[in-house]
Amino acid sequence: MNKKKTALIIAGIMSITALSSCGQSTPAETAAPETTTAAQTTEQTTTAAETTTTADAETEAPAMQSDRTDIPESEWDKYQEKIFAANQRAEVFKNHRFMIMEVDFGIDPGEYKAYYNWFTENVTYYRAPAYEEFSVPDVRYELNGIGSDWNPVATYCLDMIEGGYQFWPVPADLNEWYQPEYETITEMYIQDGKIYMNSVYNEAGTENYYSILLPQVEYTGGTLKYTAVIDAESLEFSESSSYIEKDGKTEWLFTDNYKYDEPVPSCINAIEGFFERGNVGAVVTVTATSNPGTEKEMTKSVTIPANSWVSFYTPDIENPAYYTNYECTQAWDGDWDMMSDLTVYIKEYEE
Repeated sequence: MNKKKTALIIAGIMSITALSSCGQSTPAETAAPETTTAAQTTEQTTTAAETTTTADAETEAPAMQSDRTDIPESEWDKYQEKIFAANQRAEVFKNHRFMIMEVDFGIDPGEYKAYYNWFTENVTYYRAPAYEEFSVPDVRYELNGIGSDWNPVATYCLDMIEGGYQFWPVPADLNEWYQPEYETITEMYIQDGKIYMNSVYNEAGTENYYSILLPQVEYTGGTLKYTAVIDAESLEFSESSSYIEKDGKTEWLFTDNYKYDEPVPSCINAIEGFFERGNVGAVVTVTATSNPGTEKEMTKSVTIPANSWVSFYTPDIENPAYYTNYECTQAWDGDWDMMSDLTVYIKEYEE
């Protein structure tokens, strides 16, 4: 049975960029916080001989004025609440059919590097170097082995949670790492029809950010800085970037770019076709019941082709154990011929 690492499920889905057949994006240079090091600091000395005043200088045209409007600090929290509310799934899809989020990395995320995310209200698509995922309510389809020398194996993942697994790239939804007390807004202003928001995370928030969203990158100290660009009218995200500041230097982690109502990428059509076509062979039905005999009991089924894999996503069970009977007295070791129906019961492991 194929078991995908929890870290890949969490970090892979948040780490997103279209660098392969689905396209490529480049972060805006202006998004990075300013960083000054000794090498970048130039001492300037002005002498009387170098300082002159001329009539020409006095008659130079005035510099262009910026339309920047600073948002009063007293309104920052109110704006942030409205921004998060406007970017929840249901709100976004009142106005859009599709949303794409790409990420460009400043670090090497290794195997967790994702190429693309695409969303409708009920569908998520995700691509990484050797992995693709296409999720709909209640079931998640995975392809492992993309780009390798062997044919991809389809994995049908039963999501044992209410409503099914659905990733959404808004910090307010990622309750495992995002807590308001971690973040302090340092600046918020409106310019050229966009809201610009800069914030900084405390040490606990920075460390939590790494452990949940970047488990493949070792956290060795530093302060997380976050910048966001939001449409001033719709309050929808246009771009967001994360940086780590340490020892007077700032390192860019990644930049998320958000696009709306663009054509569906061809790679998504390809993965949809794969699961519609399936593998040649007899089909079987896999049924899973989590937390049997409790208030949290949940049963879901999926029909899969022969020679495919199946996995189970049970976020509320920290150390899951698998059984073949409802009473959970007969352990299941994972062996299965993939040619006959399978029923599995899942609950917390007890010694």
